[in-house]
Amino acid sequence: MPPRLLLVIPCFHESGRLPGFLPGLCAALAESALPVAVQVCDDGSGPEEQARLRAIVDALRPSFPLLRPLASQQENRGKGGAVYGGWALATTEELVGFVDADGAVSPTETTRVAAVALDPAQAGAATIAVRVGGSEHHIQRTPVRLITGLGFRMIVRLLFGLPVPDTQCGCKIVPTAAWRAVQPHLQENRFCFDVELLCHLLRHGTRLHPVSIDWVESPGSRIRPGTVAEMFISLVRLRRRLWSA
Repeated sequence: MPPRLLLVIPCFHESGRLPGFLPGLCAALAESALPVAVQVCDDGSGPEEQARLRAIVDALRPSFPLLRPLASQQENRGKGGAVYGGWALATTEELVGFVDADGAVSPTETTRVAAVALDPAQAGAATIAVRVGGSEHHIQRTPVRLITGLGFRMIVRLLFGLPVPDTQCGCKIVPTAAWRAVQPHLQENRFCFDVELLCHLLRHGTRLHPVSIDWVESPGSRIRPGTVAEMFISLVRLRRRLWSA
């Protein structure tokens, strides 16, 4: 069965964490028999790091045909740039998505989100993993990540009013046609690329379907307390641009 979903894993210096996530993800997807292809996309990490990533991917490909050869970008464009670079490789897939390389969204949870997105009942909708949903889901994060996340969500709610309780969880799946329709309007590649993408999908008429997941923070997070200020500046700039369009 040809893949209906192209799932991108954006990487920037992730050769240390990817081996702890990619084999389990490929195994979970293969066992599920879902029509998914996996594309690792390096975000300009440099020749040595790209060689390490390529070796990781190439070692797994004989066992997992769903895993495609490494895609590499020459320059660092940001996580959004790596995601969109990977999505641009979609050919016949009706859905494109991404999941972070750190494994905070586990292989099991990623596969569950993919199954929801591929359900005919969700046709035409964007499936958004969220780190909220009550006691039935386990969320584990450091105090810094908790405070940063709360601050970001509050700012997003005030500035954009998006009908999604968590815009930054690293697992999203959207209809390929919807992404291609909004792609010319997308300018953000770093902190708030998720927010810009969701805003334009809504303007396009795409329904956003949140899915609560388990989430466990992975060691090596690049989030720091000062990130909130940088995110705020990016969000204000984005709001100005969106409302002037």
